[in-house]
Amino acid sequence: VRGAGEDGIGSFTIQGVFDSSAMTVSWTKQYRTHPVRYVGQRVPDGLRGTWNIGRFTGSFHLRPGASEVAAQASTSAQASVRRPAKIVR
Repeated sequence: VRGAGEDGIGSFTIQGVFDSSAMTVSWTKQYRTHPVRYVGQRVPDGLRGTWNIGRFTGSFHLRPGASEVAAQASTSAQASVRRPAKIVR
């Protein structure tokens, strides 16, 4: 799993692995200032799992065809419910 992009936080790269026999995935989304680690599994409607930034954690659910804005809103809402965090470097 490899990629790059930009979101509301900034530019990032993605590098990770997908295990097709276990249907699991893990990757790191690396921003200039910090990494975000994702671990999940394939579910009928996409990928579902958890993310963490140091001691902060939350859940994610990525669905094929979901818009970037909807995916960001879902992740942000889940993160703020679990533990509001402000990362300052």
